[in-house]
Amino acid sequence: MKKYFNLIAIIIISLNIFTHCKKDKIDDNQNTAHISSMKELQVPSGFDFSTMREIDFTASIEDDMFGNNKYKIELFDKFPSEGTSPRVVVIASKNQNASVKARISRAVKNVFVVVNYPNGIRDMRTVSIEGDKVNFTFKKMGRPQRKTQINPNGCTGCTVTLNNFSNYNGNFWGNEIICISGTFTGGFNIGGNVQVRICPGANVNFSYFNANNNASLEINAGATLTTGNINFNGNTSAFRNWSNNVTITSNFSPNGKVYNEGILNINGQFNCNSGSEIVNYGEINTTSDININHKFLNHGKVASGNTIHFNRSSNVQNYCSMTANNNFHFNGILENCSYMRCNNEMYVNSSTTITLYDGAMIKGGTGNTYFNKVIQAYGSTSSIVIPGPLTINSSGGIAGNVELCATNIVANNGAIVAPASIGCNNFIPTSPCNPEGFGTPSIVDSDGDGVPDNIDEYPNDPLRAYNLYFPSQNGFNTLAFEDLWPAYGDFDFNDLVIHNRMHFVLNANMGAVELFYTYKVVAIGASQRNAFGIQFDNLLPSAIQSVDGQLLSGFTSIAPNGTENGQSKAVVIIFDNAFSALPNPGTLFVNTVPNQTFVAPIERVVTINFSSPIPIANIGDWNPFTIVNQNRGREVHLPGFQPTDLANTTLFGTIDDNTGASGFLNYTSKTGLPWAIEIPDIWKYPIEKEDIVGVYQQFAPWAQSGGVQYPLWYVDNGNNVVTSKIYNP
Repeated sequence: MKKYFNLIAIIIISLNIFTHCKKDKIDDNQNTAHISSMKELQVPSGFDFSTMREIDFTASIEDDMFGNNKYKIELFDKFPSEGTSPRVVVIASKNQNASVKARISRAVKNVFVVVNYPNGIRDMRTVSIEGDKVNFTFKKMGRPQRKTQINPNGCTGCTVTLNNFSNYNGNFWGNEIICISGTFTGGFNIGGNVQVRICPGANVNFSYFNANNNASLEINAGATLTTGNINFNGNTSAFRNWSNNVTITSNFSPNGKVYNEGILNINGQFNCNSGSEIVNYGEINTTSDININHKFLNHGKVASGNTIHFNRSSNVQNYCSMTANNNFHFNGILENCSYMRCNNEMYVNSSTTITLYDGAMIKGGTGNTYFNKVIQAYGSTSSIVIPGPLTINSSGGIAGNVELCATNIVANNGAIVAPASIGCNNFIPTSPCNPEGFGTPSIVDSDGDGVPDNIDEYPNDPLRAYNLYFPSQNGFNTLAFEDLWPAYGDFDFNDLVIHNRMHFVLNANMGAVELFYTYKVVAIGASQRNAFGIQFDNLLPSAIQSVDGQLLSGFTSIAPNGTENGQSKAVVIIFDNAFSALPNPGTLFVNTVPNQTFVAPIERVVTINFSSPIPIANIGDWNPFTIVNQNRGREVHLPGFQPTDLANTTLFGTIDDNTGASGFLNYTSKTGLPWAIEIPDIWKYPIEKEDIVGVYQQFAPWAQSGGVQYPLWYVDNGNNVVTSKIYNP
C-alpha cells in the first residue's frame, strides 16, 4: 500500500517559492495534446497520483558544547526569514540521532535546516536531497571555510601549452587559453579574453603579470605560484585561485574580480579598488593593510597584519572570520554574521552602517574604541566586546538584539536602544569561524522535562514541549473527492473539497499528547450527504482517550472515546454530513457553480487527545476518506489506501473500480485512475462539470509520465491553467 502522510515529519513546499523557476517544456514524446478527459489517460502501472514523494531524513549532532542537552532541528522549505514557519521539527542530541520519514514536493531539491542550540542560538545550513535521502550532521556553528577547491575549468581546452619554461615573456591579446605546467618562470601581458591557467602540480614564478579587461588568471588546486608585480587593470579582469600555495610578494591592488577558495598570502597591502569584487571561501593573509573600496563577500578567513580600512564605498558581508593585528576603521557598509576582531583601536565612524546578525561578534583591542554611529543587530543576541577604553559619542550607540561588554566606558553620550544592553552575560560558542567565542552557556529548564526553555515551546508545562504542523502553522493542504465510486464521475474533483491542517503537541520525548485537526469544507459539488473521516492505520481505538468538535447527526455509531465502533483501527468521523459543515444556500451545489451564492467556509477544529503519549514515529500513516451519501459501506480513499473494517468490499472490482486486481492500487480504476487526490497547498479546484485535464493543462503529461514531468502542475504559473474553468468566488 502507498502511504499518505507520515506524521513524524512533513515538508510541504509553499507554492510561491517556485513561481520564479524556469517552466517545464512539454516533452514531444508525451502525446498529450489530444487528451481532453481523465478517461483518455494512460498512466504507468502503480502510479498513485501523489504530488509528493517520501524521503528519509536523518540528523546527528557532533558538538560537545552543551553535553547531552537537546537541540531542536527545524526544516524550512524556503529561506527562514522572519515570519517563516518551519515545515518539520525533530529533536537530537550528542547521543541521540533523529531518523524520520518525510513527504516533500517532487519538485524540491534542497531544504534549509536550522539548528537551535539549547541556549537559543540558531544556525542555518542548506542541505541537498540526494535521491530519497537527506542526511544532516551538525558539527559546530559557523559557515564553511572552503567550498569544493576544484576549478570547474581545470586545464582543459588549452590553445597554448607551456611546459617547463624559463624566463618566458608572453604577450597575448586574442581568444587564447594558455595552460602552464611543470616549472615555469617569466611573465605575461594579456587582454581580450585571454585565460592563463596554472595546472595542478605546476611550480610557477612570475616576475610580472598584467591582465587587462576580460583577461583572467586561474590557479588550480595543487599548483604553486609565487609572484610580484601582479596587476588586474580592468574591472572585467579576474583572478581565481583554488591553490593553497599562492604568495604575492608585493602589494596586490586589483581593479577586477578576485575569487579565492585556496590560501592567498600577500606580503604587502591588499588594496581592493573601486572596481573590484572580492569573494573569499578560503584564506587571505596580508602582512600589511587591507583597504576595501567596493564589494567584499567573505565566507572564509581574512587576516590583516596591520589595519583593515572599510572605506566609504565599501560593502562588506562577513560570514566567517575577519581579523586585524592592529586597527579597524569602519566607514562603509558592513553586515557581520560571524566573527571580527582587531587587537588595538577601533573606529566606528559616522559614515558607516554596521549590522549584526544571529550571534555575531565584534571584538576590539586594548587601544581606544570610538562609536560615532549606532550599530544595529537582528536575530539571536550578538556581542560587541571592547577590552580597552570606549567612548560612545552622541551619534553612536547600539540597538536591537546586541549586548555590549565593555568595562572601561570613558563616556557614554549615545543611545542604548532596547533590547540592546550593556553587560557581559551573552554566550556565543566557539566555531570554525569564531575560535574564541564568548561567555559560558546558561541552560534553564523551568518545568524539569529535560528540554531547555530556549527551545521548549511549553517551558512551564512538563507534559508538553514541541509543536509539529502539517503542512505548516498557518497553511492548509487540499483533499478533493469524486463521489460516484465505484463508477466514474465527471472528474472535476469538487464533489467534496476540504482544506485541512494537523497540529501535534509533543512531549519532551517526541511523544504525541494531542492532535488539533483544523479543517474547512470549501466546496460541495454534489447533492449527496457525504461524510468524512480519518483512519489512523497504526493505532488501536484504545490509543485515543477523547475526541471533541465532531459534527455528528447519529448516522454512525460512536464509542464514548469518540472513535467509531466496529473498527480494529482508530477511526475518527470528523463530520457525517458535509452540509452541516458548509450549509447549502438553497442551490443544488455549494461553491462550485459560477455566479451562484458563495458560502464562506468555516474554520473548525477537532481535538484528539491520546490515552498516553504516542511516539510520533509510531503513529504512522493517517488515511482520510469520505463516506458516500451516508451509505456506511461506500468509502472513497486516496489511491493505494486501505478501507476501514466497515467498508463494503463487495463493491471492489465492480463497474469501473479495480481494487484488489494484480498490479493495481486500492481505489483506482481499471485504467489506474483515482477518485481522490491530495494537493500540498490551497488548491483552486475546477468549476462544476469541468474535467481536471481540461482545466490544468499540465495534469495529463504529469500523470502519463508517472509524476516525473510537471511536478507542480497544480500551481497557476500564468499559462498552464484555464482560469475561466476554476472556481473563484
